[in-house]
This record gives sequence, C-alpha cells and structure tokens, in this order.
Amino acid sequence: ISDGVRLNFVTEHKYGVNVGSRLYMLDESGENYKMFYLKNREFAMTFDVSHAECGMNGAMYFIEMDAKGGKGRGNNQAGAKYGTGYCDAQCPHDIKFIDGEANYRGWKPNPKDKSKNMGAGHYGSCCAEMDIWEANSMATAYTPHPCNIEGQLKCEGIDCGDNDKGERYKGVCDKDGCDINPFRMGNKSFYGKGKMVDTTKPVTTVTQFLTTDGTDEGDLSEIRRYYVQDGKVIPSPRTVILGDDAQMDSIDDDFCRVKKELFDDVNDYAAKGGDKEMGKSLDRGHVLAVSLWDDVEVNMLWLDSAFPLDKPVDKPGILRGDCPGGQKSTPEYVRKQFPDGYVSFQNAYVGPIGSFLKNPPSPTPPGGGGGGTCGCGPAKGQNQPECKGVAEERCKRIIQYENKCSWTDCPVPTPSPFNPTPAPPKPT
Repeated sequence: ISDGVRLNFVTEHKYGVNVGSRLYMLDESGENYKMFYLKNREFAMTFDVSHAECGMNGAMYFIEMDAKGGKGRGNNQAGAKYGTGYCDAQCPHDIKFIDGEANYRGWKPNPKDKSKNMGAGHYGSCCAEMDIWEANSMATAYTPHPCNIEGQLKCEGIDCGDNDKGERYKGVCDKDGCDINPFRMGNKSFYGKGKMVDTTKPVTTVTQFLTTDGTDEGDLSEIRRYYVQDGKVIPSPRTVILGDDAQMDSIDDDFCRVKKELFDDVNDYAAKGGDKEMGKSLDRGHVLAVSLWDDVEVNMLWLDSAFPLDKPVDKPGILRGDCPGGQKSTPEYVRKQFPDGYVSFQNAYVGPIGSFLKNPPSPTPPGGGGGGTCGCGPAKGQNQPECKGVAEERCKRIIQYENKCSWTDCPVPTPSPFNPTPAPPKPT
C-alpha cells in the first residue's frame, strides 16, 4: 500500500496455508536494517486495525537487532536482506537459526501448534524491545522492555529466563515490561470500535521519548503518547485506576513502580535498569519490525481479555479489554472465522519532539474492499454476497480460480486540511 505495508492474517497458496507474518525495514542499500535512534525524538505511524479481531495482534515495535542481521556471525552468510538476526525481550527459543547455527539441539515441537511448524530449541535470542503498538480493534498497549545486555544475546540456561523453569525474572531481559493499556488502566471507553479512539478507522499514534535535560545526551526519563484521528489530537487518558494523580498518563520509573505495586506484579522493569537502561538501548539503535500473529500459548488474553486466568477478574490489572476469551480467542476459531483479517502500517515518521504536528502525513483512507462502488463485490449481474468486503488478494484468487466476484480499485480521497485540536499534551 502507499507509504506502508498491509499484513494479511490467513494466506492460502499452492504450497499450503500461512498464518500471519513479520517484516523488517531495510535501509537504502537493501543490505542492512535501517537503524532508528529514538531518544529525544518522537515517532509516529498510522495504523488500521479495523479488521483485527479478538485473539489477533497487529504489532509494530523496535528491537535492538544487529544492523547486518548477524551476517558474519558463525555461518550466517545471509544477513538482513534475508531477515536473519531476530531477537526480542522474550528471548524466544523458536528461532530456527541463531548466529548462523541451526537451533536443533533439544528441539521440541510445540504441541499447541496445529500446523506443526513451531517449537523450541536449546538457545534463545534476547535483546531489548520497545513495543510502540500491540493492538487489535478491541485493545492496545505500548511497552518498553529493557535488558541488562548490549545488543543481541544467544542465550542458554538461566540467562534466557524461561517460564517453564520458573526463571522468568532471573534472565537478562524484562519480559513483562511496563505497559500502558488504556482499558487495563481504567479507561474502558477510550479505545475500541466507536469509542474515543475509534478502531473502525485508521489512527495515528505519536510516541515521544523525553530525556532528563531535553537533549540527546540526557537519560531517557519518560515515554509519552498521543493519538491523532480525523484531524483531532487525542491525549492519552489519565490512568484512573492509580487514583487522583493527573500526572500518571505516561510511562516513567515512578509510574511503573506505582502500577506494579497496585497490580501486585514483580517490578522487573526497575530491576533491569528502568528508563535509563531503555534509553541506553535506544542510543545503540533499533530495528523496526511489524507483524500480525495469533497466540497458541494464551490466546492473546494478556492483550485484550482477562489474564492470568487464575486471578479474579475484579482484581486491579487483570482485565485488559472487552474480548470474551475462551474458545472465541483461540487460534483455531480466529483463523476459521476471520481468515480475511488484516492490519496496515503507514507513514512512519521520526523527528524532534513536537515536530509531527507541524509536518503530518496526509490522512490515510481505510483499507480493504467494501463491495460497493469499489473493492471486492459480486460479479456483474450476479447475487454473490460472499464476495462483499473480501480482502484484495483473496478476492482476486476467487476471481481467478472460482470464476466469481469482481474487484474495483478504490480512489484515494483528496486530503483535507490538517487542523488538530486541542493542542497535544506538553512534556512534564
């Protein structure tokens, strides 16, 4: 799509079926990952999650991957051009090649994965992570995850912090992170279909990485967020669940401490260095990743429903969204009921603090076909309701192989003048 990418949920092809995907941004050479340096900057992107249902996660995040994708490490001769070198703060063991070595030692298939593609090997791949956007149409969160390492680590043993060994908080990375999910923080009418931030339409988020002294050399001290939709600026809501402190509407060390005390969570964010350590990681440079996935482990309940399941739902921090959970959040159900789900990511922007509203991208038209004057609809003179609203790629496959439906390209509307109101929140 124009100035961005759209990720489809279920893709059928002659070799089988693919669910979800993950992509990275390369630099101009096409050989290395583009590195982003976000401290004392703001980052904006426009997201469309109108077709991302409960149990899905359309994510955009930064990770401290190697710019070359680990090329030259071990036997890795592929590098960033081929998408190698992945790592994140969960120290995933399902990466099949790490530092040029097949992760076959101790490999165990994941019994919850019906496609029999997933599994876990002896090694994990760890690095710091900044989740700008983890979301579907029902819930969203942004989360920093510091680690007490530099760059990517091929981990083994206790450094990986494996959950099944009871070592989650003994590893090198903060797996929980310190998140703001508006619903979880008590603002249940803020984000969702028809709510203040209306997920039936594209929305732009602006994330600011503020420093102690307002310079690039200062330590990271706060991560602040606001939204832009339909030409209006929407500040992040106050985290009402924490009480009457109106300043608790952004992420910093103090917010993380207060929130985790209330939720009775381990403050691994502080243990792994908090804001300052996250800032050091951002100084070293991060790679931009986008993905769409479902969750064979816990059905994405940690994002959009009640989690963990062994805690009462009225306990602070347990409810994260309106999704019902249960069978309707399982990958089997979501893949069957919503195969044409998708997310789109457009108009990435990085600039000085306060610069985005002076140079905003044009408003983004909603993606997908509507079966009306444009998009996917019935073939001429035919009654084919099953064609209405089908995604472009699938619609064109139906036309080719089933001899029904039609596709009409949607015109891009003329951008309207950008006149944001009210003013964005000022750094505190």
